[in-house]
Parts: sequence; structure tokens; C-alpha cells
Amino acid sequence: EDPGYQRILVSTELPALARGVAVDEERTRFEGGLYGTAHLGNETFSVMPALRLGFDSLGSQAMIDPRVTLRWTVDERTSFRLGGGHYSQRPPTEHLFTGTGDPKLPTTRSWQVAAGAKHNLGGRLSLDVEGYYKYLTDLLLFPIDGPAEVVERGEAWGAELTWRYRLRERFFLHGWASYSRSFLNTGDARIPAAGDQPVNLGLVISWDPTRHLNFAGRYRLGSGLPFTPLDGSTYDASRDDWIPTPAAVNSERYPLYQKVDLRVAYTLYFKRLEIQASAELWYVPKPSTQLYPAYNYDYRERTWVRGPSLFPLAGIRAKW
Repeated sequence: EDPGYQRILVSTELPALARGVAVDEERTRFEGGLYGTAHLGNETFSVMPALRLGFDSLGSQAMIDPRVTLRWTVDERTSFRLGGGHYSQRPPTEHLFTGTGDPKLPTTRSWQVAAGAKHNLGGRLSLDVEGYYKYLTDLLLFPIDGPAEVVERGEAWGAELTWRYRLRERFFLHGWASYSRSFLNTGDARIPAAGDQPVNLGLVISWDPTRHLNFAGRYRLGSGLPFTPLDGSTYDASRDDWIPTPAAVNSERYPLYQKVDLRVAYTLYFKRLEIQASAELWYVPKPSTQLYPAYNYDYRERTWVRGPSLFPLAGIRAKW
């Protein structure tokens, strides 16, 4: 029996249930891996070749992943790193059942390279920049109206800047900003991957005016993740039900996400006991409270299910 609108809500967690497909099967799965690395060089320059051997009882081939990392320490303030290698990932078990999935789904494989540099300024401020690129084959695409599909190839790249500032043990500042993209390539079409989030940035501040008191705050901003909307429906007279029609995969995005966290804590110290009382306030602007879309009976009108904009918290922690 068709589960109706609930299929949309559970499509990502339980894809077979979302499609109304009965599952009555058991699968036993054994996974394991062996990883080894060698450290060659000295404190100034080092090379670390590595090899990972993986095994999956539901896969037909062993996973052999060679990797290498290079590190160059110019001085106590500046260092560089370069790494790359091969990575393998088997599909989740729920997509390997007969009927609801495909036991012959391939292993997703990728070649990855990353490079970065770190520099300390005056012993208080540190800057860290890193960039990466990934080329992937045999990726899995999870449509909301069918089993997992194999995408021939995909790619991802990005860069991130991280900075940290510390003034004695009283003040701490940490921030980051990144730009990244990830795509699935199907023929001439380029589809944003489920985790494609171009812009991501944040800032964390912590201040201890006294040994007992702490004030802290955090701000986060991220581009909205893509999702697959519904584009109307078709009426099925035999079931007296409206069957939704998915639009192009990941063709829309959730709104820009922002969140502000404020925290104050007071700590009492005894010989072997530490008691901390804290209060927090989370604030999410209204446009960022959208959790997921909801549709009317024939899927032609859409609204949004929202979460709270303000959320207070209070707690006590004891440590000994």
C-alpha cells in the first residue's frame, strides 16, 4: 500500500519504506581494514607513504588504497604539507538488499589531493590555508522515488582559511571561511551533490575575565544545501490518490543558514571537585528556521515546516 505523503519525509533515512516497498530479508556483513604507514625523513622534511587494505563481505573486490603525505617545516613559524591518494567507499547496507536496492552496486572510488600551509605571527595569531581536489567514480545518487542510481563520475574542490588568536589564557578567537563545490556528472548534465555548500564561515570567541567566569559566543553561516522539489502530481484513479512528480534532482536549495550562540558559565573549584553552571541562548533568523518543505494534497502548493528561532538552555556539570 502506498504510504502517501510520508514517503517524502522518510526518503533519505529509509528509502525503501518511503517508496512503500516491503523488506523481508536478512544480510550479514563483515567489514575490515588494515592500515600501515612509514615515516621517512627528519624534522625539517618528511615523506609518509601509506597503504590501506579493505575488505567487505558484500563486495567482490578487495579495496587497495595507496596514499602519501609530505611535510616541510621551514622554521618554527612556517610549514607546508601536501598529500594525496586513493580512497574507497562501499554503499550503505540498506541499499544492497534485493528488491529494495541492488546487491551489485559498485564501490565508490576517488583520487584526492590536498595542499596547505600554516604560519604563526608573533606567537599569538596563526593562519592556516588549505585547498583540495577530488575526482570520484561510481558515485551513488539517491532519488526520492526510486532505488539508488550509479553516477559515472563526480568531482569536488574547495579552499579554506582558518585563523586562531590567543591572548594568554584569557581570550581566544577562532574563525574560518571556505568556498567549495561538489558535483555529480551524468552525461552532459552537472548536478550539485547533496553536500554541495559553496560558502561556509564562522567565528568563535571565548573570554575569561576571571578564573571562575567565562563568556563565549559563536556565529555560523552556510549556503543552503540542495534538495529535490516536487513538480506537481498525477492522479491515480485506481488508488484514488495523487502521485507526486519529482523535479530535477537537487534543482533547488534551502535558504542561507545562520546561527548565533551566546553562553555564560560560572565555575566553582574545590580540592577534587569542579562544579560549573551555564546558560546558553541559540538564535536562528526566521529564514534559516526552514527544516523541510510540506505540500498540499495534490502537491501543487508548498509551505515550510519551521523550527524555533530562539532556544534557551541551562545546565550544571560536576567533575571530579
